[in-house]
Amino acid sequence: MDHLETLEPHALHRLDHYRAPGQGMTLTRDRVGDESVLRKSARGGQRAALRREAEVLRALGGHGVVRLIEIVDGADVTELVVLDTGGPSLAAALADPATDSRSALRLLADACDAVSRLHEQGWAHGDLRADHVLLTRRHHIRLCSLGDAVSLGTEPDGGRADRVALLRIVDDWTRSAGTDGSPMSSRIRSRVLARRTHRLPDDPDPRLLGRILRRTAATGLAVPSRDRIRLPLPLRSGRRVRRVAVPAVTITLVAGIAWFALPFQGPDPGLGGSDSGGGTAHTTQMSTTTTVALGAAPPAPETAAASGCRAVERSRPDVDGDGCGDDVSIEHDVVVAGGHRYRVGRVGDLAAIGDWDCDGTSTIAVLRPEDGTVHVFDRWALDGRPAQAATWGRVDGAATIAAPADGCGAPRVTTTAGAVQTVTPTGSSDATPAGERP
Repeated sequence: MDHLETLEPHALHRLDHYRAPGQGMTLTRDRVGDESVLRKSARGGQRAALRREAEVLRALGGHGVVRLIEIVDGADVTELVVLDTGGPSLAAALADPATDSRSALRLLADACDAVSRLHEQGWAHGDLRADHVLLTRRHHIRLCSLGDAVSLGTEPDGGRADRVALLRIVDDWTRSAGTDGSPMSSRIRSRVLARRTHRLPDDPDPRLLGRILRRTAATGLAVPSRDRIRLPLPLRSGRRVRRVAVPAVTITLVAGIAWFALPFQGPDPGLGGSDSGGGTAHTTQMSTTTTVALGAAPPAPETAAASGCRAVERSRPDVDGDGCGDDVSIEHDVVVAGGHRYRVGRVGDLAAIGDWDCDGTSTIAVLRPEDGTVHVFDRWALDGRPAQAATWGRVDGAATIAAPADGCGAPRVTTTAGAVQTVTPTGSSDATPAGERP
């Protein structure tokens, strides 16, 4: 070796991604040829943690984690050698005043993606925190300190601790970015993020959390009055979230009025026959995509944060995803929201607005009573970008459609017999007797 430097815990600087060495453990930086490496050595009972970390790193082969160089198991000392990523930890990057709120949210989203990929490979980190997430020089994410990692094959619930930790990291950033001493952009985005995450469970799907973070990073900003941004993080409801079906119908907002076009559906052999008397909902995926674009779309309205928005109320859904409640009116197949007028489907169709996947933004769901099909749009048609809808299911004898009482969850369809059914993108439904809350 041509260079060796022993680092004390208080002088780790960029190496803060490893836990401060405990009794019998040291951390050093070394250069081997042109490569910078980290040497982590342990004695006594801590040697097992290094062996475990090496086992996990070897199994993952460097995909989303630091690259293992070697593990040397001597008589008294075990040494783990990994490639230095060359960048700071996520904790250091988030604490750096040079990291603006947009960049911070994107880094957090990338961390969510890295954890999701780790779980897909069959492993859970086990001790996830911001200083165990590293950045490379190109700002790619690498996970480290996997001495407590567990196999999801033997411990299926092992990933929950990682999901809880991810949300805790996000919440920590939200709280710190929302302080009076933070830049205005950080305070605004932290407020929007808090409203978008307050309905999530304590262990949300990392992919859903990452999507919310990226949408918040892309939020257009304007300066609100100071009394509008000093809000505490809302309490979580503990509601479980679910994934959304791949959409299949395209719509576009045109000048003056938007047509949410749903294809005509006659007898559909893909449904496997008519529904049973129990009204079980089935899922059907449309095989074609139709674009309706009659003219240039008007610019998207500015975020409500520009003038300081009112808090989201149960009866006021968040349409534009800025974390603020919006005024909405629905009459049969006509919806007025966000200053735009939308006609959905055709005469006789019924519309409802709700946060169907509990990601913080409400969209339109449409019931076609004549055949009982339920279509759900994944977003609003703004900025000339098409919005898409998927057929989530079909309920025999469907009469009305509505969102859950708190606006978050799958559509509720009431049949002519008075039964209430929850239609999910997988086609499952739960029938509830009339008069009872689904």
